[in-house]
Amino acid sequence: AQQSGDRIGGVVFDDQQHMELPPARGKAAVARLLKGLVAHAALSKTSAKSEAIYHLNHALLRLKRLVKPGSLIFIISDFRHLDFDSHNKNSGASLLANIARHNDTFALAVADPLELAAPEVSGRAQISDGRNKLGLILGNGKANAAYQQAVAGREARLQAFCTSNKIRLETVMTNDEPLLGIERLLR
Repeated sequence: AQQSGDRIGGVVFDDQQHMELPPARGKAAVARLLKGLVAHAALSKTSAKSEAIYHLNHALLRLKRLVKPGSLIFIISDFRHLDFDSHNKNSGASLLANIARHNDTFALAVADPLELAAPEVSGRAQISDGRNKLGLILGNGKANAAYQQAVAGREARLQAFCTSNKIRLETVMTNDEPLLGIERLLR
């Protein structure tokens, strides 16, 4: 972007907050975006987590207001909270479809291998988010099958949505090199 004189900006968000970086040109704009990404990641790690109040839908609403038609848009998310309510013009899917209608839009879905498949072990386990603990009973074939079906359904719905809205979609695993997913998107 910097070499070709394009403007670069972004909406960086997590469950608790967002940061808007309006599009600008030059080395300073690239540096501002990179510093914003690093600062936001550091703040996210140190801030106390509570119930999620900020979702992808909010970021897409901000992005729709910020972006100019004809832009190149990259959305990097797990898309877990993408709202597919087609009757609501402010649902995440409606906003994303509207953004994609007027821009070249690429989606990079970030997934964790542990979220995609239930562990193939049996017994009891405990998980925590650092504050709350949850006990699990692993190895239940019916529960594992239902979980796999739900994950596959969510992935298929996102793929179908992106295809019908001319959004190029790639998935990158959390244990992959992040730039590989972006390179696949751009091929």
